[in-house]
Amino acid sequence: MMMPNPGKSTFCSAQAAALSAAVLALLRALLDHVPLKQAVVLVADATGAPRNALYESGLAWRQARDAEADGADEADGA
Repeated sequence: MMMPNPGKSTFCSAQAAALSAAVLALLRALLDHVPLKQAVVLVADATGAPRNALYESGLAWRQARDAEADGADEADGA
């Protein structure tokens, strides 16, 4: 039975926070055109950034973007 590793998520979060602005900009630009998984592979291959950190950052950015879009839709409909 595998035991959870609480330190792993903390490590990934620290890696995600350490990604450079240029790497994050590239990831966000690609997310407008390709799925998250493909964007992560492309950016990791091009920059050497850790895939887990890229995936975590991509998920967070996409969720924030979607929440912002949902908020704008609700404001337009009010």
